[in-house]
Amino acid sequence: MKTYLISFVNYSWLWLVLLVACSPDQTTVDIAMIGDHSSVDSLVLYDPSASPMIQVGIGFANEDGKSKITIHSPEETRYKLFYYSGENVKTIADLFLKDGQQTTVTFEVKNPVPSLIISGPTSPNNLVLASIAKIRDKLNNAIRSPLPQDSFNIMLATEMKQAIQEIDNSSCSEVFKEMAKEELNRFQDVLAARYEKNQYKLSLIGQKGNAFTFQDASGNQIDLSDYEGKYLYIDVWATWCKPCIKEHPYLRQLEVDYADNNNLEIISISIDSKIETWKKYVEREQMEGIQL
Repeated sequence: MKTYLISFVNYSWLWLVLLVACSPDQTTVDIAMIGDHSSVDSLVLYDPSASPMIQVGIGFANEDGKSKITIHSPEETRYKLFYYSGENVKTIADLFLKDGQQTTVTFEVKNPVPSLIISGPTSPNNLVLASIAKIRDKLNNAIRSPLPQDSFNIMLATEMKQAIQEIDNSSCSEVFKEMAKEELNRFQDVLAARYEKNQYKLSLIGQKGNAFTFQDASGNQIDLSDYEGKYLYIDVWATWCKPCIKEHPYLRQLEVDYADNNNLEIISISIDSKIETWKKYVEREQMEGIQL
């Protein structure tokens, strides 16, 4: 059973301390954020393997963009470090931490993964994970732009080879090396699927949109051709989709901001299977605009 000492060194207006267990050999993770860190609401470190998932640290940046999280982890455990910025969650790094291993994490707020630096007498696993994270980030960004299949294959093979070399040349255990390679193989398969999906999306730009006909709350059939010559902003959602519901205030604000723009139509399309559930929700929440 894992025990944790959770303490927060907080330099802002809010102090929060939670003590679960105590150990003289606790681990301190110093985190330094470079750049405009005023948009960072909180830093979070958690153990994803715990059941239920245990969040072991929250830090708030001071004026210098520095924060400190202290934990007690008798066994070397893999944690995830990320931060909240408004509605966005950005993963920074995977960290292997164990009592007595002091770790310093430095990154730029705007580009956390590419700028990531892990230092101190820390586990060699962390350095390998940081290197792999940068390679994954580079590939994920690359496939968002038009990239011929041959170029994608060459880039993927080159970066995967570099990642494997990083793993093999490290002083990590053989068990960790095999685990890291398995994760890379899974990522390679996921990336290939993302590449195909992104390239398909890019191929649609400038093409004629598919015709569709959907029903509004009054039973009228609305066709895409009804809006020919206009820009369409289409929001696909469902009454059971919590992230979708959270977006509605912003969608309403968008409707207000563009109310006088006759060249733009904002359309909401529900994928609810029960039309009555959708109708009742639209009426109860007084949703305006084009609801289909």
